[in-house]
Amino acid sequence: MTQPAKPTDPLQLFRFCPQCGQEGLQVRQVRSLNCPACGFRYFINSATAVGGFIFHGDKIIVAVRGEEPQKGKLDLPGGFVEFDEAADEACGGKFSRSCKSKSRTWPTWARPPTNICSPA
Repeated sequence: MTQPAKPTDPLQLFRFCPQCGQEGLQVRQVRSLNCPACGFRYFINSATAVGGFIFHGDKIIVAVRGEEPQKGKLDLPGGFVEFDEAADEACGGKFSRSCKSKSRTWPTWARPPTNICSPA
């Protein structure tokens, strides 16, 4: 006997808030849930993002988030990678905007592989 298919959409699966434990998460936007009890927002999306550390001497430069979620909190400079953008290029752009720098070139210690799937 086959079992009924289980829902896989997180909008249907998640019932309890991961922050306060209250039941009754509400769909706020197409791909996000909101907890009416504590205000926690959970974004359901998969997207490539970059972030990194910027050192100035022995200090680390951090950014202040300008948008929700967590607007006003400290964060590492970074953001989403555009479809036609390489990860290191995206990092340079995000760093430049975070630091209000005109430079788009930043030294890197690690770089993603350029060919993840190689043909057999």
